[in-house]
Amino acid sequence: MSKLAKHRPSASRATLRAASGLAATAAVLIAFAANRGPGQPRPPRAVRPATNIGRRYRAARRISDVSPEPAARDFVSTYVSFLYGRLDARGVAPVARALSRRLLHGRSTATPAELSRELVVRELVVIPHAGTAATAEAVVDDGASPPYGVSFNLTFTHRHWLVTAVETSGR
Repeated sequence: MSKLAKHRPSASRATLRAASGLAATAAVLIAFAANRGPGQPRPPRAVRPATNIGRRYRAARRISDVSPEPAARDFVSTYVSFLYGRLDARGVAPVARALSRRLLHGRSTATPAELSRELVVRELVVIPHAGTAATAEAVVDDGASPPYGVSFNLTFTHRHWLVTAVETSGR
């Protein structure tokens, strides 16, 4: 046992080694800080010119950069779910404020049989017009009745396409 005790460092030796290591690290850091000097400013950061930033934002605001098709797809899927009582009116998106209020006051007229049917959007055609408008038509099939059409208008406002009016025929 006496041989093992000689080779194994004591807890106080390990503590002294750790403290001396920390002291050496601190001395190196202080030397680097003193080498730079207190009066020398930090090197300036590279900054992009303001003209490049403005061009980037102008490009994102152009209507030609944003297609109405994703908004039309989102609207059709949520609106049809609303018609069949599977979604609350607040979940129908993206819609303008006036249409949202109209949907909130409307009610779903789905029967229990309709609630169990699989809903399929058979076709979606989006026709962009000059400026900030588009129209879209979708054909919805619920499996029981003949497929029916949903037509709606989209308007580009505040960098988003919103549905402003909707008409359902045949349901």
